[in-house]
Amino acid sequence: MELNMLYLQCWSIKKFNMSIINKIKSHYSKKSRLTLVFDLLFYLFILLMLIPPTRKKISSLVLQVTLHQPIFTGSAESGSIDEEVLNWELVASNGERIKFTDLQDNVIFVNFWATWCPPCIAEMPGIQELYDEFGDRVSFILVSQENRQTVNGFLKKHDYSLPTHSPMTQTPSVFNHRSIPTTFIISRSGEIVMKHKGATKWDGEKIKGMIGELVNQ
Repeated sequence: MELNMLYLQCWSIKKFNMSIINKIKSHYSKKSRLTLVFDLLFYLFILLMLIPPTRKKISSLVLQVTLHQPIFTGSAESGSIDEEVLNWELVASNGERIKFTDLQDNVIFVNFWATWCPPCIAEMPGIQELYDEFGDRVSFILVSQENRQTVNGFLKKHDYSLPTHSPMTQTPSVFNHRSIPTTFIISRSGEIVMKHKGATKWDGEKIKGMIGELVNQ
């Protein structure tokens, strides 16, 4: 009796599975090969998005494709450098300590970021290109709260030569930000001419032209 019941249960399960399989076959038999390929890619995309490491990488790539250039108004947007900013101390990834007083009379590019932040990762190639073109004329300050080993490992993995920094003293109130990435561009006269929240296309011709004008002022 027990063997008969077990047999019936197995037969029912097999019948149910075959029914599901036949329905799937019937569903996909009506689709073109191109549609099947797109469906397969979609399911693969969903699977990869469920895995944390690949999810971060895919999110960054998608963001990178959709980046646009920031809008520059040509006037001071968020105040200017004050004594609090000038006394702000940071340490570079190579261990060198700096103060903003060391950067006076320079055009300064300040970016708050993190290695775990997909939007930050998405805009990093553009910042690298901007640094390659203006690194000898603009002070780049990329600020992360992470430890030096994590940051240096990220830079090495992606072959970036960007100067990164960690704050040694409290971040000045003029640089307050609720999200990352957030970027500030400061003129030679100490005015914050741009504050931009979120990832953007920093290697665009408009932003390059704007920084070129600031450098030549």
